[in-house]
Amino acid sequence: MYAHSRDTLFTFDPVSRIVTRIGLFALANGTAAPYMLDLAVNAVGSIYTASDDTLFSVDPMTASVTPIAQFGLGTERLFALTFLVPGEYDASGETLIGATNEGAYYRVDPTTAQTTYLGTYPDRWLSSGDIVSIEGLGTFATVRRTDFPSDVLVEIRFAADGSSTTRVIGPIQDGSHAFRQIFGVGYWGRAIYGFSNAGELIEIDRATGAGALVETKTGTNQFWGAGVTTVAPVLL
Repeated sequence: MYAHSRDTLFTFDPVSRIVTRIGLFALANGTAAPYMLDLAVNAVGSIYTASDDTLFSVDPMTASVTPIAQFGLGTERLFALTFLVPGEYDASGETLIGATNEGAYYRVDPTTAQTTYLGTYPDRWLSSGDIVSIEGLGTFATVRRTDFPSDVLVEIRFAADGSSTTRVIGPIQDGSHAFRQIFGVGYWGRAIYGFSNAGELIEIDRATGAGALVETKTGTNQFWGAGVTTVAPVLL
Protein backbone atom coordinates (compact mmCIF):
# COMPACT_ATOMS: atom_id res chain seq x y z
CA MET A 1 0.00 0.00 0.00
CA TYR A 2 1.26 3.49 -0.85
CA ALA A 3 0.51 6.93 0.54
CA HIS A 4 1.89 10.37 -0.18
CA SER A 5 2.04 13.94 0.97
CA ARG A 6 2.09 16.71 -1.59
CA ASP A 7 5.72 15.97 -2.44
CA THR A 8 6.79 12.67 -0.82
CA LEU A 9 5.96 9.01 -1.47
CA PHE A 10 5.52 6.55 1.42
CA THR A 11 4.78 2.86 1.72
CA PHE A 12 2.57 1.36 4.43
CA ASP A 13 2.93 -2.13 5.87
CA PRO A 14 -0.51 -3.19 7.19
CA VAL A 15 1.02 -5.99 9.29
CA SER A 16 3.48 -3.85 11.24
CA ARG A 17 1.37 -0.72 10.67
CA ILE A 18 4.53 1.22 9.90
CA VAL A 19 4.67 4.03 7.36
CA THR A 20 8.05 4.26 5.62
CA ARG A 21 9.33 7.16 3.53
CA ILE A 22 10.48 6.26 0.01
CA GLY A 23 11.50 9.69 -1.20
CA LEU A 24 10.57 12.98 -2.78
CA PHE A 25 8.71 12.90 -6.08
CA ALA A 26 11.21 13.96 -8.73
CA LEU A 27 11.45 14.04 -12.50
CA ALA A 28 14.03 11.95 -14.33
CA ASN A 29 16.45 14.90 -14.48
CA GLY A 30 16.34 15.21 -10.70
CA THR A 31 14.21 18.34 -10.48
CA ALA A 32 11.26 18.44 -8.12
CA ALA A 33 7.96 17.19 -9.51
CA PRO A 34 4.72 19.14 -9.18
CA TYR A 35 2.65 18.57 -6.07
CA MET A 36 0.69 15.32 -6.35
CA LEU A 37 -3.04 15.26 -5.56
CA ASP A 38 -3.63 11.50 -5.47
CA LEU A 39 -2.32 8.07 -6.39
CA ALA A 40 -3.71 4.86 -7.95
CA VAL A 41 -2.31 1.33 -8.28
CA ASN A 42 -3.48 -1.30 -10.76
CA ALA A 43 -3.60 -5.09 -10.42
CA VAL A 44 0.01 -5.59 -11.50
CA GLY A 45 1.34 -2.91 -9.16
CA SER A 46 1.89 -0.05 -11.62
CA ILE A 47 1.54 3.31 -9.84
CA TYR A 48 0.10 6.51 -11.26
CA THR A 49 -0.23 9.95 -9.70
CA ALA A 50 -2.16 13.07 -10.63
CA SER A 51 -0.90 16.61 -10.26
CA ASP A 52 -3.11 19.63 -10.89
CA ASP A 53 -3.18 18.95 -14.61
CA THR A 54 -0.99 15.95 -15.51
CA LEU A 55 -0.95 12.16 -15.12
CA PHE A 56 2.38 10.57 -14.13
CA SER A 57 3.74 7.06 -13.81
CA VAL A 58 5.78 6.42 -10.66
CA ASP A 59 8.79 4.27 -9.85
CA PRO A 60 7.86 2.66 -6.50
CA MET A 61 11.49 2.20 -5.49
CA THR A 62 12.70 5.76 -6.01
CA ALA A 63 9.57 7.99 -6.30
CA SER A 64 10.84 9.12 -9.72
CA VAL A 65 7.90 10.21 -11.87
CA THR A 66 7.43 10.32 -15.63
CA PRO A 67 4.78 12.59 -17.15
CA ILE A 68 2.29 10.84 -19.42
CA ALA A 69 0.11 13.74 -20.59
CA GLN A 70 -2.17 16.51 -19.40
CA PHE A 71 -5.80 15.81 -18.53
CA GLY A 72 -7.20 18.78 -20.42
CA LEU A 73 -9.78 19.54 -17.73
CA GLY A 74 -9.16 23.27 -17.38
CA THR A 75 -9.52 24.31 -13.74
CA GLU A 76 -10.95 20.99 -12.56
CA ARG A 77 -8.66 18.81 -10.43
CA LEU A 78 -8.76 15.04 -9.86
CA PHE A 79 -8.33 14.63 -6.12
CA ALA A 80 -9.61 11.03 -5.94
CA LEU A 81 -7.86 8.57 -8.24
CA THR A 82 -8.30 4.79 -8.41
CA PHE A 83 -8.49 1.80 -10.71
CA LEU A 84 -11.92 0.17 -10.68
CA VAL A 85 -11.88 -3.62 -10.73
CA PRO A 86 -13.15 -5.45 -13.83
CA GLY A 87 -16.94 -5.54 -13.81
CA GLU A 88 -17.17 -2.17 -12.09
CA TYR A 89 -18.20 0.06 -15.02
CA ASP A 90 -16.26 -2.01 -17.59
CA ALA A 91 -16.58 -5.78 -17.68
CA SER A 92 -13.53 -6.16 -19.92
CA GLY A 93 -10.90 -4.86 -17.52
CA GLU A 94 -9.77 -2.28 -14.98
CA THR A 95 -10.74 1.35 -15.43
CA LEU A 96 -8.80 4.33 -14.12
CA ILE A 97 -11.13 7.02 -12.81
CA GLY A 98 -10.66 10.33 -11.03
CA ALA A 99 -13.13 12.45 -9.07
CA THR A 100 -13.16 16.16 -8.31
CA ASN A 101 -13.95 17.65 -4.91
CA GLU A 102 -17.43 18.43 -6.22
CA GLY A 103 -18.03 14.74 -6.93
CA ALA A 104 -17.78 14.80 -10.72
CA TYR A 105 -15.91 11.73 -11.93
CA TYR A 106 -14.07 10.98 -15.15
CA ARG A 107 -12.66 7.95 -16.90
CA VAL A 108 -8.93 8.44 -17.50
CA ASP A 109 -6.93 6.66 -20.18
CA PRO A 110 -3.69 5.62 -18.38
CA THR A 111 -1.69 5.76 -21.62
CA THR A 112 -2.82 9.18 -22.87
CA ALA A 113 -4.47 10.85 -19.84
CA GLN A 114 -7.50 11.55 -22.03
CA THR A 115 -10.55 12.05 -19.83
CA THR A 116 -14.21 11.20 -20.40
CA TYR A 117 -16.91 12.65 -18.15
CA LEU A 118 -19.04 9.87 -16.65
CA GLY A 119 -21.23 11.46 -14.00
CA THR A 120 -21.50 12.97 -10.53
CA TYR A 121 -21.86 11.32 -7.12
CA PRO A 122 -25.57 10.95 -6.33
CA ASP A 123 -27.56 12.21 -3.34
CA ARG A 124 -25.59 15.47 -2.97
CA TRP A 125 -22.42 13.67 -1.86
CA LEU A 126 -19.14 15.44 -2.45
CA SER A 127 -15.75 13.76 -2.57
CA SER A 128 -13.86 14.05 0.68
CA GLY A 129 -10.71 12.59 -0.68
CA ASP A 130 -10.39 9.18 -2.26
CA ILE A 131 -11.77 5.95 -3.71
CA VAL A 132 -10.52 2.37 -3.38
CA SER A 133 -11.70 -0.62 -5.43
CA ILE A 134 -10.83 -4.18 -4.40
CA GLU A 135 -11.57 -7.34 -6.36
CA GLY A 136 -14.03 -9.58 -4.55
CA LEU A 137 -15.05 -6.85 -2.11
CA GLY A 138 -16.29 -3.70 -3.84
CA THR A 139 -15.56 -0.01 -4.31
CA PHE A 140 -15.51 2.42 -1.40
CA ALA A 141 -15.07 6.18 -1.07
CA THR A 142 -14.70 8.80 1.61
CA VAL A 143 -17.36 11.43 1.01
CA ARG A 144 -18.82 14.45 2.75
CA ARG A 145 -22.09 16.32 3.06
CA THR A 146 -23.16 19.27 5.19
CA ASP A 147 -25.45 17.15 7.38
CA PHE A 148 -22.55 14.98 8.62
CA PRO A 149 -19.81 16.33 10.95
CA SER A 150 -17.29 13.72 9.80
CA ASP A 151 -16.28 12.10 6.55
CA VAL A 152 -18.59 9.23 5.62
CA LEU A 153 -17.69 5.83 4.20
CA VAL A 154 -19.87 4.75 1.30
CA GLU A 155 -19.86 1.86 -1.11
CA ILE A 156 -20.17 3.02 -4.72
CA ARG A 157 -21.40 1.02 -7.68
CA PHE A 158 -20.56 2.30 -11.16
CA ALA A 159 -22.83 1.10 -13.95
CA ALA A 160 -21.82 0.54 -17.57
CA ASP A 161 -23.53 3.80 -18.60
CA GLY A 162 -21.32 5.77 -16.19
CA SER A 163 -24.00 6.38 -13.58
CA SER A 164 -23.39 5.50 -9.94
CA THR A 165 -25.25 4.59 -6.79
CA THR A 166 -24.09 4.85 -3.19
CA ARG A 167 -24.78 2.79 -0.10
CA VAL A 168 -24.02 4.70 3.08
CA ILE A 169 -21.98 2.54 5.45
CA GLY A 170 -21.47 5.09 8.21
CA PRO A 171 -19.71 8.18 9.52
CA ILE A 172 -15.97 7.80 10.08
CA GLN A 173 -15.69 8.63 13.74
CA ASP A 174 -14.57 7.20 17.05
CA GLY A 175 -17.20 8.02 19.63
CA SER A 176 -17.50 11.80 19.52
CA HIS A 177 -14.27 12.26 17.56
CA ALA A 178 -15.02 12.95 13.91
CA PHE A 179 -12.36 12.18 11.30
CA ARG A 180 -12.29 14.64 8.40
CA GLN A 181 -10.32 15.25 5.22
CA ILE A 182 -9.38 11.61 4.71
CA PHE A 183 -7.58 12.31 1.46
CA GLY A 184 -6.19 8.80 0.90
CA VAL A 185 -7.64 5.31 1.35
CA GLY A 186 -6.31 1.79 0.86
CA TYR A 187 -7.36 -1.70 1.87
CA TRP A 188 -5.74 -4.83 3.31
CA GLY A 189 -7.11 -7.89 5.07
CA ARG A 190 -10.29 -6.86 6.88
CA ALA A 191 -9.90 -3.09 7.07
CA ILE A 192 -9.88 0.07 5.05
CA TYR A 193 -7.01 2.38 5.96
CA GLY A 194 -7.40 6.14 5.77
CA PHE A 195 -4.66 8.75 5.49
CA SER A 196 -5.76 12.23 6.52
CA ASN A 197 -4.73 15.77 5.72
CA ALA A 198 -3.60 15.98 9.36
CA GLY A 199 -1.05 13.18 8.85
CA GLU A 200 -3.18 10.61 10.67
CA LEU A 201 -3.32 6.89 9.93
CA ILE A 202 -6.86 5.64 10.58
CA GLU A 203 -8.27 2.13 10.53
CA ILE A 204 -11.83 2.13 9.18
CA ASP A 205 -14.31 -0.68 9.79
CA ARG A 206 -15.54 -1.76 6.37
CA ALA A 207 -18.93 -2.85 7.79
CA THR A 208 -19.79 0.20 9.93
CA GLY A 209 -17.48 3.03 8.86
CA ALA A 210 -16.26 3.49 12.43
CA GLY A 211 -12.74 4.90 12.57
CA ALA A 212 -9.92 4.23 15.01
CA LEU A 213 -6.76 6.29 15.16
CA VAL A 214 -3.74 4.05 14.60
CA GLU A 215 -0.89 6.55 14.48
CA THR A 216 -0.16 10.26 14.24
CA LYS A 217 3.64 9.95 14.00
CA THR A 218 3.62 8.91 10.35
CA GLY A 219 6.55 10.93 9.06
CA THR A 220 4.40 13.70 7.62
CA ASN A 221 1.94 16.27 8.94
CA GLN A 222 -0.35 15.80 5.95
CA PHE A 223 -1.30 13.06 3.53
CA TRP A 224 -2.73 14.04 0.17
CA GLY A 225 -3.48 10.59 -1.20
CA ALA A 226 -3.04 6.82 -1.07
CA GLY A 227 -3.57 3.72 -3.15
CA VAL A 228 -3.29 -0.05 -3.22
CA THR A 229 -3.44 -2.77 -5.83
CA THR A 230 -6.96 -3.81 -6.85
CA VAL A 231 -6.09 -7.40 -5.90
CA ALA A 232 -5.19 -6.68 -2.28
CA PRO A 233 -6.00 -9.65 -0.01
CA VAL A 234 -9.48 -9.77 1.51
CA LEU A 235 -10.15 -11.67 4.76
CA LEU A 236 -13.75 -12.39 5.62
